[in-house]
Amino acid sequence: MSGTSRIRAARIGYWPDMNAPLPHPVGPLSAAVIAMLTSDGPERVAHPTSNDALDHDAQLALFVLNELSFGGWPGVDDSWECRPGAQRWRRVLSEWFESALRDSVTGVHDDPVAEARRLLDLSGPSVSAFLEHEGTVGQLAESMILRSPYQGKEADPHTFAIPRLPGGTKRTLIEIQTGEYGIGHARSHAELFADAMEGLGLDPTPMAHVDRCDGAALATSNLVSLGGLQRRLRGVVLGQLSLFEMDSVSPNGRMLTACERLGLGDDVSRFFQIHVWADVEHEEMAERQFLATYPSVEPDQVTNLLLGMRAQSYVDRRLAGAVVPRWRRGVSALASHPLAA
Repeated sequence: MSGTSRIRAARIGYWPDMNAPLPHPVGPLSAAVIAMLTSDGPERVAHPTSNDALDHDAQLALFVLNELSFGGWPGVDDSWECRPGAQRWRRVLSEWFESALRDSVTGVHDDPVAEARRLLDLSGPSVSAFLEHEGTVGQLAESMILRSPYQGKEADPHTFAIPRLPGGTKRTLIEIQTGEYGIGHARSHAELFADAMEGLGLDPTPMAHVDRCDGAALATSNLVSLGGLQRRLRGVVLGQLSLFEMDSVSPNGRMLTACERLGLGDDVSRFFQIHVWADVEHEEMAERQFLATYPSVEPDQVTNLLLGMRAQSYVDRRLAGAVVPRWRRGVSALASHPLAA
């Protein structure tokens, strides 16, 4: 499908072969996974050796496998989602990611509400604050590329958790997801993201920019998939989503200011505006139901709830800590494209 056809199709909704082609490998793990999917290569599983939870090679390998449960990959048979080889790889990489996260994140409070507020008060570099006051159009476009692995399918990973949750928690998540999918509105948040990408002159095709994303940029999608695709980790989804919603209104408001300062059109700014409007309510819902009420309903999931919050904060801080200093030096924050190496 041509780039123009993909853009046109992206504007009217999802289609079966919507994703861009498989990304290029960046190391032995991603190379082995991609070879397995494309040429029926050896299915022998290798274990990650890095202690870095955001290791690029391991994150890319896991991302490629997780995407089999979402939009899939052109040229890769859908049956790979459940084939034993892919399942073994995904299990090993998911267990590595979970273990590495638990070793990397730290907390202070056992109470989820108190811990969320602590995480939101942490200081450090901020992508949206930089773009609000001094970023360029090119840097704002880079920030969208770095968001694209998750935002291109915004809300989808969380939806897997719906049937795994009890009554009131399930209803709240469905209500939030209804807004994310644009029910009663013209466009879903993922479609508005595609509009913004096109408005910035970028290919809006889901997964079109994975080659330019490092491990930190891939990790949010993998984090939600970690909880969404495993019942035992369902609390991770609620913790991640709670922090996401509670840390949305102010950053997206700053992005709106950046769009106005840079003279960008409504097709770009609308994506940020809808999050400012919707997430005022969503953050209250998430804090009340997911952080205050849910722990008493499923207390065995509190450790996973806290992991989801802390891990999302860790990913955000790692990403901003790498991106903002590079921008200040006038250097691109994107990963080098493998073909340009």
